[in-house]
Amino acid sequence: MMKTQKIILVLFLSVIYTQVVFGQSTSKRVYYFNPKFSPDGSSIVFESTRDGKSSIYTINPDGSDLSKITDTTFHYGQPAWSTDGKHLVYYGSNHPMQLFINSWKGGEQKQLSTPGFDAYEPVWSSQNVIAFDSRSIEQTPNDIAVINADGTGFTKLTTDEKYDCSSPQWSPDGNKILFQRSVAIRKPWKEITKEEMKKKKQSTEIMIMNADGSDIHNLISNLEGEVAPFWSHDGKFIYYLTKQDTAHILYRMPMGKNKSEPMLTLFGVIYSVSISPNGKYVAYAAERNKKSCVYVMNLKKKAESKLIGD
Repeated sequence: MMKTQKIILVLFLSVIYTQVVFGQSTSKRVYYFNPKFSPDGSSIVFESTRDGKSSIYTINPDGSDLSKITDTTFHYGQPAWSTDGKHLVYYGSNHPMQLFINSWKGGEQKQLSTPGFDAYEPVWSSQNVIAFDSRSIEQTPNDIAVINADGTGFTKLTTDEKYDCSSPQWSPDGNKILFQRSVAIRKPWKEITKEEMKKKKQSTEIMIMNADGSDIHNLISNLEGEVAPFWSHDGKFIYYLTKQDTAHILYRMPMGKNKSEPMLTLFGVIYSVSISPNGKYVAYAAERNKKSCVYVMNLKKKAESKLIGD
């Protein structure tokens, strides 16, 4: 072998060794999404790619007792608690995306069948009914649908073809559903242009309806982007997140009033927010400087601590 070839080979092997031993270049970025406090505040569920595939984990608010809930069959995400804190619901697979329920400790996973539809963003009511986003496989728009926790009673609640409806959230008593609505674009996601997506985001509004899909009406208009509405644990307030320049603002609005107040400014790419049952803490997933983590903030002290992540 010629001297030049030997030098090239040595350099090549050196690079490979560095990548394998120290995790440079070949390692994939790890993501964290959708942290949610348990109903009693003692645990936080989230999804992460820390072990390769997207999986569901639980962890204590102090960072102890990290547990993996799901297997490696599918990618899993968007977990939500049952109101008694004993079970979790989340989506799994790629297409069709389907719903699964499991014990909060894992090991009891079973699928809820929604044939012919992608199903995701599930949330569990006090009446043991699961609301979720439903759409034709890899198509738009979304509708809000419900299914009983035993797999029966699949029903679509929104059917107006003019709108895309997503992100359902049950009221604590199970009688109402908050959701996000925007103008529908009837195309596969991959074919939606930037201009069409901008128009869609500019039409975003927060809606509310009864548990059976009746009495749909608007709560907040003139929003832009992902607003992620959700209830306070006592049902007296609505929270929502909006993007403004490089920051995200968390707002709170009392039910029955049309005046919102800003509570918190969060920086980075914010994927989701959860308020603790006692209202003292906020958990959220954020990406900053190309690193993804789950954070917990003390609302009174405005003190942020990293729960898990790089």
